[in-house]
Amino acid sequence: MKINKKLIIILSGITFMCTSCRDWLDIKPEDEVYGKDLFSSYQGFKDALNGCYMALADCNAYGERLTMSNVESLAAQWNLTSDYYRKADYYFLHHNYTQDDAKNAIKTIYSQLFNVITQANMIIGACEQYGNNIADPASRAMIEGEAYGIRAFCQLDILRLFGQLPQNATLTVSLPYSESADIKIMPVYYSFEDYVKKLDEDLDKACSLLKDYDLIFKYTFDQLNTPSNINLNDDYLAYRQLHFNYWGVKALKARLYLYIGDVTKAHDNAMEIINAKGADGKSLMKLSGREDLLKGLYACPSECLLAIHKYNLRDYSPTVLGGDADRKINPSEQLCLNGTWNLQRLFTGFSITSHNRYIYQWELNTESSSNGQKFPTLKKYYSKYSSDNDMVKGQIIPLLRISELYLIAMETTTSLEEANALYKEYMASHDISISAEDSFTSLDAVANFMLAEYQREFYAEGVMFYQYKRRNSTSMTFLFGETMNEGLYVLPLPETEYNPNAIQ
Repeated sequence: MKINKKLIIILSGITFMCTSCRDWLDIKPEDEVYGKDLFSSYQGFKDALNGCYMALADCNAYGERLTMSNVESLAAQWNLTSDYYRKADYYFLHHNYTQDDAKNAIKTIYSQLFNVITQANMIIGACEQYGNNIADPASRAMIEGEAYGIRAFCQLDILRLFGQLPQNATLTVSLPYSESADIKIMPVYYSFEDYVKKLDEDLDKACSLLKDYDLIFKYTFDQLNTPSNINLNDDYLAYRQLHFNYWGVKALKARLYLYIGDVTKAHDNAMEIINAKGADGKSLMKLSGREDLLKGLYACPSECLLAIHKYNLRDYSPTVLGGDADRKINPSEQLCLNGTWNLQRLFTGFSITSHNRYIYQWELNTESSSNGQKFPTLKKYYSKYSSDNDMVKGQIIPLLRISELYLIAMETTTSLEEANALYKEYMASHDISISAEDSFTSLDAVANFMLAEYQREFYAEGVMFYQYKRRNSTSMTFLFGETMNEGLYVLPLPETEYNPNAIQ
């Protein structure tokens, strides 16, 4: 794999608008990336980690392409009738990866993910070489643990986008797992099984570093979101929902194990989080319901185990998704659904007069700027909330939510009783009452419920394509006239990259 040297320092889409990051932004991508100057102090490590999160939140990564737009188009989530405005999304919708705009989008996503990975590798290497420059062992462990978590998060999505089917694959793919920041070193390409082992090792390392030091064991998430109330010596260690905290890493483990089909480990990790107690002795995190949505917190921030902060989210999200009732849209330019009947189809089986996701997260009658036709648009990222905690409430994009852990636990449990108990609690948070007659009658019924529920719950969070892929689904809810197959689920590596799979 070739890594463009410039990618190491390009950090567009900045989310942390602070002068403390300037040293990191000025780094030259040569041997001095490990230099004593940057990592001679704890502040330097913090600046480097901030830069890593900034790159993660870039619109070419999870700020848009891997949440709202490109990856959702791969799952046929949006209505796109032409390639006039959003060319890459249009060709992704039709799984045409050879068209130039699609190829450029693939290259951009791949490059940005490895940009983040390379920066995480710099921090991991610096912790090994210059870690003694951080006087507090807890601070060092948290920074190193977060870097391992970031690397694993991005490498998992390299696997889910570019890798083979996780089960029963006939098309095998080797992928690079980067563990060095040295741009002169080509990372090793691994088979699917060996790649997963590397992921598992990174996640275990992150957990081992965070389990004894993460402040989430001393304070609740809410307390850490208002650090002035708990008199922390170092506010950088607060805001754990915006950092790779211990429970976020455990959630990522559950996501990985579900994807590869290790249902026992997926279930155990999911239930560990669901049953976990916070520092106050209460449940670690509750499901988000009407209370959040009535405040205009449409992205359910109170149930985020991990999220990214985007200070300008309200400014750019309507140009991608609409969602602002005061703005008309061009349905060829904004990503929306084609008619309320498709939205109602999405909620088949549930009362749309009570289901709070239908009522609050969707703007049902967004008017077209051309002909006055009405389209449902998603307002998940157009929060109306504003307060001192806006950074962790209204300006966030979820990466891991406890809702996902409930779905994982339901799908992987061997107990119908447990599945129904989780289902009842989960749906109560959506204002849907589950009676004995509405309960699942078999574990097969649980499995059949899952795919549609992932789609309802995680629209524009970059989840659905991977759900279709792990099942090797031949159809998608809003994909008409096309049958999916194994090859369409494997994005090609950019043509600029070394590709051992092309010569097999």
